[in-house]
Amino acid sequence: MQLFPMLFASLSALAVADAQLLFHGTSVMIKPLKGRYPSNAKYETANFYCYFSLEHLQYVSFGWFLGGNPEDIDHSKCHARPESYDWWEYSTSANCTSDGKQCRVHAMNFLTEHPSEPFIDDEYVVLQPFAIGHSASETLYVSYFDRPGGAHAVGSRKILEGKECSDAFKTIKTVAEEKNVPLGFNFTNPCGGTMNMGTSSQKILL
Repeated sequence: MQLFPMLFASLSALAVADAQLLFHGTSVMIKPLKGRYPSNAKYETANFYCYFSLEHLQYVSFGWFLGGNPEDIDHSKCHARPESYDWWEYSTSANCTSDGKQCRVHAMNFLTEHPSEPFIDDEYVVLQPFAIGHSASETLYVSYFDRPGGAHAVGSRKILEGKECSDAFKTIKTVAEEKNVPLGFNFTNPCGGTMNMGTSSQKILL
């Protein structure tokens, strides 16, 4: 999932044939405990951009590892048109429950330093979003690897508009083309207008 369990995209109930979403996400992953106490857990953070096809339930993204020490995190390199990125990722399948409250997603994640074989080739579970406030920043997204000792992650996302959206769209198209990402859809620029992504329309995340 997006880089460990790190990618969260919104699936809405919009009845649009080729609806696409492009968003900027951040996540904290909590790795399995090595003992009985939470203080023994390890953390990893990620900053990423993601393009998601609502019709095909498939995404492609790129992003950065930012470490697990709050004092050492430097997100100055995280831009929609970056000089470099740490990884790219795409999903190969997504199977959701009939009520839309849970999805199982298979993801392929590759490190730019080792692009010949996947860093992650695994399935993860995404839950219905937790809308704990009125603004988009107050909606949290939870995912996890469903196995003993599996890591889990909590994240946020912002639907992109304007120049940042256009820049991210150009970068993601380039990533998909250069890395030969096997997509089941054609790219459509989602930056021309704003989609209503209120919590009432949200079903699940990927």
